[in-house]
Amino acid sequence: MEKIKYDPPRPRLSAETARRSAEKFAEIYAFSWLIRSASEQPDRIVDDLADAVVRLDSIVPDGYRLALELDKLPHWHLYFDDVETLHNMRLFVCDEVERAQRIWAQENNIRPPYPLGTKAVWRFGSLKKPGTIVGLSDRVTASYLVAPDGEQRPEFLISVAYERIELIH
Repeated sequence: MEKIKYDPPRPRLSAETARRSAEKFAEIYAFSWLIRSASEQPDRIVDDLADAVVRLDSIVPDGYRLALELDKLPHWHLYFDDVETLHNMRLFVCDEVERAQRIWAQENNIRPPYPLGTKAVWRFGSLKKPGTIVGLSDRVTASYLVAPDGEQRPEFLISVAYERIELIH
């Protein structure tokens, strides 16, 4: 099985994207009563959020895990409502990573390497799933829409990054 490799590789979560996400989150939430009162050091909110996201190393950090990371810091005192608010951070992180990926695809002229109708497999956790490339994703940069074998309903199409596709020979 062959896979595509890009140089430079697709951008992932970085300290820079986490920082931009935290700044945008802070503009809306951090200086409101919802989060501001959770930290004894409001001037550290952006830094603490960005550091926590990087430690989690996930482009979809959930509010609970983010709260657990922040709660390790002595100047944070979180309550349930804060966890719900922190859950919104994932939207900002996803947007920033997707923005970085759009720039990467444009600057590096990333194009679909295989034609529609190609039989392929992709990893889903530890499993390899077979399917057919049926389209290009509008939602995820440089990704195909893949129909798992035996499935043609549009709601079951999966977005798979070009470089995660392996051809079936």
